Formats: sequence, C-alpha cells, structure tokens
Amino acid sequence: PAEMQADAFGVCSDCTRGFERPLGADACTACASGTRQAESGMACSACAPGKHAPETGSVTCFDCPLGAYTADAGADVCLACPKGKFADSVGATACALCPRGGFCGVEGAASARQTFEPCPAGTFSNSTSLETEAGCTTCVSAGPAIEFIVSAWTATPKR
Repeated sequence: PAEMQADAFGVCSDCTRGFERPLGADACTACASGTRQAESGMACSACAPGKHAPETGSVTCFDCPLGAYTADAGADVCLACPKGKFADSVGATACALCPRGGFCGVEGAASARQTFEPCPAGTFSNSTSLETEAGCTTCVSAGPAIEFIVSAWTATPKR
C-alpha cells in the first residue's frame, strides 16, 4: 500500500504515526500541517473545520480555542474572531455576531460578555456585528408636541 515503506531489508512496513508514503515516493514523509495521521499504515487526512494541526507530522487535530475559528478543512491555524464577533465554544467553524444594542470591540473575544458594550446614552443600534460605538445612531428627539402630550398626560389627575 501507498502508506507503507520498505525497510533496509526490503520488507514493507507501515510508516509511523504522523507520516505517510505518497505513491511513487522513496520514503515516508511527515503529514503536512493542517493534516494528521493517527493510525500507522493510513494516509494523512485533512483536519475538519473547527480544528487545526499547526505542525508537520501531526497525529491529531486540535479544536480551535475560544475566540477563534476555522471554516475550512485542512487548517494549520485558527483565526481570531474579528471585532464585532465572538466564538464562545471550542472547535468553532464560524464566529457569532455581536448582539443588537451595542458593539463588540475586542478581537478574539471568547464570549459576548467579554466584548459587548452597550451604545452610549442617547444612542441605539438595531444592527449586529458593530465594532465601535461609531456605529450607534443618535436618538432623535420626539419634539415639543410629544413632550407637551406626555407632560399633559402625566399632569392629569388619576381617577
């Protein structure tokens, strides 16, 4: 098989874990970063999305840590979630969106609680994924007519 290597005596033997012998190659070679080979005699395989293998010759793929993700198979690194997003579980394949009503200004955030800041007083946001308070919109004054109605209503005696 392609994953075996002839030893010094010409006897075929499995490549050690983390190595494979591609068809036509003279020797076993380390699995590329982003792949792993956990069982002797098997071919290297790409890490699943949400996992990575940073070194060559890996025998396992590692979950992306909190605050990071990888959407693609075969990753050698996980990417930090950008501002406006967060990843609150290990092995994330995507980052969650910052909730409405504020912004998330921390890159690589592991939770909404770690990064979320409400829009300042007098502003609001109906958007998700805001990165800075500059995305918060200033509240518009209701104007004198509304203020008169509210003050008249509150001044009316209750029965």
